[in-house]
Amino acid sequence: RALAPKPEDRFPCVAEMQACLERLLPSRPQPQRAFVLPRPRGHEQPLAQIEASLAAASGTHSLIVQAPTGGGKSLLLRELKWRRQLASELVLELNADQGGVLPLIALFEQLEIVLGPEHPASVSARATLEALRAGRLLETAAADALSTSLQAVSAQNPLSLFVDDLDRADAQLSAVLRSAIHAVPSHALSIVASACDAEAPAVRELQADSVFRLPRLSDEESTALCLEALGALDQSVLTQLVRHAQGLPGALASAFYRLSSLSAVTPEDVEQLPAAEATLALTHARLLGVSEPGRRLLSSLALVSGVSRSLARRIVGEAQAEAEATLNALSEQGLLALTNEQLLLADAALRKALSESLGEQGRKQLAAELLNAPYSEQLSTIDRAGLATIALDTQRMRELIPAAAEALSHVGAHARAAELLEALQPCVDADLRDTTSLRLPSTRHVLGQDAAAAHVANDVAERAAGATLRTEARLLAARALTALGQWDTAIAALRNVPG
Repeated sequence: RALAPKPEDRFPCVAEMQACLERLLPSRPQPQRAFVLPRPRGHEQPLAQIEASLAAASGTHSLIVQAPTGGGKSLLLRELKWRRQLASELVLELNADQGGVLPLIALFEQLEIVLGPEHPASVSARATLEALRAGRLLETAAADALSTSLQAVSAQNPLSLFVDDLDRADAQLSAVLRSAIHAVPSHALSIVASACDAEAPAVRELQADSVFRLPRLSDEESTALCLEALGALDQSVLTQLVRHAQGLPGALASAFYRLSSLSAVTPEDVEQLPAAEATLALTHARLLGVSEPGRRLLSSLALVSGVSRSLARRIVGEAQAEAEATLNALSEQGLLALTNEQLLLADAALRKALSESLGEQGRKQLAAELLNAPYSEQLSTIDRAGLATIALDTQRMRELIPAAAEALSHVGAHARAAELLEALQPCVDADLRDTTSLRLPSTRHVLGQDAAAAHVANDVAERAAGATLRTEARLLAARALTALGQWDTAIAALRNVPG
């Protein structure tokens, strides 16, 4: 059976051997490895520059670390905090996106803990703190009280104040901070704030001495992080992960968290990752300058695997010269890629962003337009079956999905074939439903999803009208049950098969 010509007849042999070995040698459950986020990588140079800038400061120093959402600002601040604490500095942290007076309340409370409630600075700040808790902010009084407390703390120990997401704070917070630090002696206090938008009112109000813009990770740095977090990976998985993250540490961290529990990560697992907020924002920025015809082509490519250059010109809908110029512009912007004479989207993140922009109704409408377009026959059967599924076109689903599933199974894309066959079930009559229902468990069986395969095959065997179809269903159920090691149940299923 291991040499059987059909894959579905070949795989049970391996599964049976595995089931026998597990019975003879029960495996001990392995303790699950806890996911630990790697240390920052790729930002060593900015870290060194920030540390050098703070060390060289002759007076009170403030700086901004700027990067897009998911660009690694918080990770860098965490690393910098660790390094400052190793240098015997006191580090206080503020989360500025709490809004209103809450960050100031948190800062006064931390300073009181450091100084102690009986310290004169804590006593003098208590009235200001009560006013803030009541929702009243008097900038001058708050700045004076904060300056007194900061001076008292920095006189005992050098102090670093880390403010995360300053661009989401009210400008009043920065105004109070800027006024308060003027009276603190040189070298005693440094403020490091992170922000996505360096032009936000709160960021401008701080009037920081310098702004450090974090670069995106290179492909090599992203690859090194992937290997560090997930261990040895196939090159195809690494390529998919790097494309998914687009150089943003936050997107990588989200992917690591989701993938860390898997025993073996596949490209399909990466493809199924939801688009991170960070990569979506970056991708939407890439699409800002795209023309309307170009946007239509990109949106269409989000629903199909790829198109020829001649078909792409027809989808763009312009005269040949203008359409060719649009294709060249999209390629130069890194939005289109050419593989095997097929134009396709440059990366999976672009596909996810375009799909999200369309929304469910937009995807349905565009899929119907592509199916009804005069050039639809130039699309592959697999792509047209996918479009019919998105558009909920039941007639075309019945026409296209069986052939598409056959083509997908032939190239080993069994998971995609199973998705199409699953979508087809509610759309067909009894005879066709039994036939396609039998192909579905067969595909599940090849995928190793034997419990689902056995269940569906038994269901077909119970209701199918034809004796041949019932026999095939029972044989398939027996193979799946055998692969699961359920020998007695498999033999019982075979008793109903005609000799």
